[in-house]
Parts: sequence; structure tokens; C-alpha cells
Amino acid sequence: MNNAGAELLVCLGDIVGYGPDSPACIDYVKENFPIVLAGNHDHALVEKMSMALYQDYAIEAILYAKNQLDSNQVDYLSSLPLSYELKQDRFRIFLSHAHPVDYENWCYHPKDPYFELQGEGEDEIGIAFFGHTHQARFYVSSESGEQQVPRNFQPYSLKDQYGKTLVVNVGSCGQPRDSDTRTSSVLLDTRKEELTFLRGEYPIESVQIKMEKAGLSTFLIERLNYGR
Repeated sequence: MNNAGAELLVCLGDIVGYGPDSPACIDYVKENFPIVLAGNHDHALVEKMSMALYQDYAIEAILYAKNQLDSNQVDYLSSLPLSYELKQDRFRIFLSHAHPVDYENWCYHPKDPYFELQGEGEDEIGIAFFGHTHQARFYVSSESGEQQVPRNFQPYSLKDQYGKTLVVNVGSCGQPRDSDTRTSSVLLDTRKEELTFLRGEYPIESVQIKMEKAGLSTFLIERLNYGR
């Protein structure tokens, strides 16, 4: 596994939901990621939330995944927390699947997207990571303006961000929606105080073949071609 030099791997949820290999995904994440959160699709599968507002293709994919899992894998999904906090070097870090402003209600786009970590000192950098919208973005809580679209593979220096909280959407590994079909992730270097958005190649054609054999929605299959 290529971890880009990371010493700690974090998964922000939605391990299941759209793809054909849910059991393998769960086992891989369980073995390799010390910190794993629950996403809304994970909660839907274990019936911790209603699927009443889900699209038909999403419901079909979740039910397909559920029929693949054994009891241990279902129990694992049920055990995952919604958030996690940690301190590393001069960083205070908050993790959630949905936007941190209202992650417990699976918020997508809050009216006020800015977020401050409680107790953050002037000599610390706060950073909140989330996913949910499948679109890699970031912005700084103490500044006004739109979210910024990141430059891939170019480190952002965070040395001028003391006393502020950055809000970072890491994008998605399995179904990006920012017109880039590659997997998306973020590397935080707490020693160099840098943030880098990463992209990796995704085996779209082989996954699409598996999805077709599984009888998953044509819409889900084709959208992988466009990253939208």
C-alpha cells in the first residue's frame, strides 16, 4: 500500500454504499486504518438512519452491500464513531464524515461553513477534515470568501495559520464528484506544517465490470467515467 509517507491513516467513512466490493473494503480499512469513522451510507446499512430520502440507485447499492456482509463486518460498521479528535505537534485536529458544523445530522452545505475548534490556542493550528460531498475543497475559518479548489500535489504551507481553523474536504476515493476521476486524499505533515492534496489512479473499467455483474445502477456505473 502506498501511504505517501503518512504515519497515521484515517478513513472518514462511507466504506460501503456504491461499489461492488464492500466486504473487501471493510476488511482492508479495518486492517490498515487505525482511525475509522462512520459515514451516512454505513449508518444506513446498519439501520441507524432511514433511507427514506435516498435515491433508488443508492438504496439498491446499500442493500446489495448488506447482502454481501457477514455479521462481523456489520458489527464493525455499527461500532464506528461519528467524530474523532486528536492533537499532533502544534495541530488540533477534528475528524468527521459530514461537515463539522453539523456532522451528526449529515450536513452537506451549511449556511455558515466556518468552524472553530474549541480551546484552540494562538500557537496552534486547528484543522477539521471531512468528506461527504465527494468534492475536494478547503477554506479558513477566520477569512471570508468562497471555498478554495486545491492544487493537487502542491504543498500548502500552514505556518501563517496559527490561531485559525482550516476546514478541509478530502474528496472521495471511490466516487469523486469534482470532475476528476482519480481517487482523492489529503496528506498533513505536522512537522513541516504543510497540507497536500493527492490524487491516485482508480481502476475504473474493472470496477465497472464488477458493478455491471452485480446489477448495480447504470447511472452509478457511468458516472465513474466523469467524476461527477
